[in-house]
Parts: sequence; C-alpha cells; structure tokens
Amino acid sequence: PTTYSDYQELTINSPRGSSVALDYGLFLLKPQSGYGPIIMDTDGELRWVQPNTNLDGIESLFINNCVYQTTGTQFFQVALDGQATMLHDFSSLIIDGDSINSVQHHNMDPSPRGVFLCAETGTEVESIVLESDLNGNLVNTFNLYDIISNAMTAGGDTPSNFVIAGNDWFHNNANCYWPHYNTLVVSSREDFVMGINYSTKQIEWILGDTSKYWATFPSLRK
Repeated sequence: PTTYSDYQELTINSPRGSSVALDYGLFLLKPQSGYGPIIMDTDGELRWVQPNTNLDGIESLFINNCVYQTTGTQFFQVALDGQATMLHDFSSLIIDGDSINSVQHHNMDPSPRGVFLCAETGTEVESIVLESDLNGNLVNTFNLYDIISNAMTAGGDTPSNFVIAGNDWFHNNANCYWPHYNTLVVSSREDFVMGINYSTKQIEWILGDTSKYWATFPSLRK
C-alpha cells in the first residue's frame, strides 16, 4: 500500500551476513496516523500490515499470535488475518468521580494477568494504570494520583503542591512488572522511575534526579 512507502524505501547500513539465518527476527512497530501497527523483520522487510486504519491508537502489543491495540477508550484484539474484536470499552469506568476518556497514550506493556494500559480521565492526566486480562476484563487499577497523594500525606507533606488535578504533572510513559520483587515499575517523564508494590500499592522506592522539584518533599525523598 502507498501509505507504507516510507517503510519500503530502505537504506541498508549493515546487511545481515549470509551465514546468519533470519529465524524469527521480527518486531512490532506502533501505529502512526493513517495506518495501524506493522511487523517488520530484521532485514527491514514488511511482514505484516494491520489493515484496519480506524484503529488509530498508538498503544499496541503482540501476545499469543495476536496484536492487542487501543483506540480512544476501546481495547481491541486484532488477529493476524486482520479480524478486529473489541474486547472492552473503558469509557464507563469511573475513577475518583470521573470517567476514563482515553487508554491510548504511550505504552501498552505485559502484566502478570494480561496487559497494562496507560489511562486518564479529565482530571487525572496520564496518571492511571489499568490492568486488563486478554479478554478485556479489568483486573487491577493503579491510581498514581491517589498512591502518591497518600504517601505525601502520610509523610507530612501537602499533596496538592505536587499532585495537581487536571495537569500533566506525572506523564506516565511506561509500566513494567518486576516479578522477583512483585513490583510495578512506572516511568514518570518529568520526575522519576518509581517502584510500587503490586499487591499493597505502596511506594517502595523512587529513582530520580534529587535536584528536581519532587525531591524537595521529604515524603518523596524518603
């Protein structure tokens, strides 16, 4: 298709040696405006194109021979034959009195029971992690607004000086489950990487630049 011409004009800087078998050297590229995710091989050749351009969310993940993808508030499974099935629409989910308006920013990441979705409401911007199983059932929620606010309150700080409703104060970029420690590792673009106990939802550690604003709060610096 002409919309994929950028991926068909290749510059080979370091070709694969003839003694190296291609094997299963494949990778998934996220969707971009106007087309869905694609799968390329390590020679830079297109191997699969998601044909449904109505699914324009940027989050996608390949699990169990299917592409899982979001658009707006909807979570889809796309089979390799292009058949798309909507698994769930999260628009009816209410968090702190406000409904989910998006599950399609930045990353979709593997979770213990399915996938982590980056979600937000009108007042909690890029600061909610939803965990869905691969059938679209919500199995867990990590509200970073509440988790950090509770830790700051317990540590004697005023959360509203850092956790600001309606503002992109956290900007969640990615989530990773660390099974050895039962920890959800969350990346905040502006501030730090944070470890949260998957079961208790308590902050276990923060790794970040202590010259930044977050470290002026004793509860977080601790």
